[in-house]
Amino acid sequence: KDLAGILLTGSTRSVRPAVAFLCSLKHKVSAERLARIARLLFAIFKSCAGDIGSENRTASVLADVLKVLNKLPDCPPPAHPARLQLDWHPIYDALMKVQLRGASWEQFSQQGGDVLVGAEASKRHAKALVELARRARNFFAPAAAGEILEAFRPMLCPHEKAFYKAAALVCLFLPDDMASAGGPAAVLEELSAVWLQVHNQHDWHLIFMTLFSRLMRHNHQGALQAMQGLMPALLETFIRVLEVPSGAKSPQKPESLGWPDDCAFLISSTKPKEEMVKKLTRVLVFAFSPGSNAMPLLKEALVYLKPFFHPLQEGEWTKPLDMFLKMFSLNYGKRLGMEAGVVTAKR
Repeated sequence: KDLAGILLTGSTRSVRPAVAFLCSLKHKVSAERLARIARLLFAIFKSCAGDIGSENRTASVLADVLKVLNKLPDCPPPAHPARLQLDWHPIYDALMKVQLRGASWEQFSQQGGDVLVGAEASKRHAKALVELARRARNFFAPAAAGEILEAFRPMLCPHEKAFYKAAALVCLFLPDDMASAGGPAAVLEELSAVWLQVHNQHDWHLIFMTLFSRLMRHNHQGALQAMQGLMPALLETFIRVLEVPSGAKSPQKPESLGWPDDCAFLISSTKPKEEMVKKLTRVLVFAFSPGSNAMPLLKEALVYLKPFFHPLQEGEWTKPLDMFLKMFSLNYGKRLGMEAGVVTAKR
């Protein structure tokens, strides 16, 4: 009733305390009730379009609710008719108004836009909307994947001003259900071609490795065959990311391109290299299958890396090299647990 009253009065300042109270109750809120709250919050979010402060507050709370909802045992699985469905367009439109048009005086004068906000307000808005998109994509409609690719495809050209943003937003918005986009194999083939257009850029690799790892976890059978052709490029990138020592002190550091400042809001990690090791390791582990070329290629990489783990090797291990051992063991154990039915993949 309180949330319904907030919707009628148009105020969003009391949303977070009300939802925080519900989430802190000792008894568990059912998935059905939490889904109703999510629908109401999404209606509030749509009703305050253009009000940056209200969008920020509502988006943050809605992201928290969706995070809890997706982990509830009684939450209907994907494609179930009773599962909550959210439209991706309002979130996309809110980002477009502030982040892709009108985010600065220069962009506003050149491209126009609906909203012009200051730098700090833009950062807060971006953080809230990116987190909402990350949580909401689990509840997008089945047709969302095809619609998202169709909307961003014209901007996936290296000569387009919004190329980096468009690529990052595609990886952010794409849901795990990719049937409407031609299936996971078709999506992987199209987006891997985009990924290969930029080299030696850690943040660029990170956004695509995050998407590829989701593809391999949640669409393993559909994406496995298409991933085989990408394995040589993945292993080459992986070796570069590990920064194996080449001397007594300094690891090898190939020249790295800079990530555009106006795209910083799309990278949540402050340590992209270490985060990329996690994602790449997960892709490699889930790419193993009888007859695949993942294992022979990984064996070659391990033969190359083995001397750097030797205690007589001068210099310390690099952090990515150390993380490789940890994450490989962790993800391999998770895959075994998933195949045994005792571990579920996080979404």
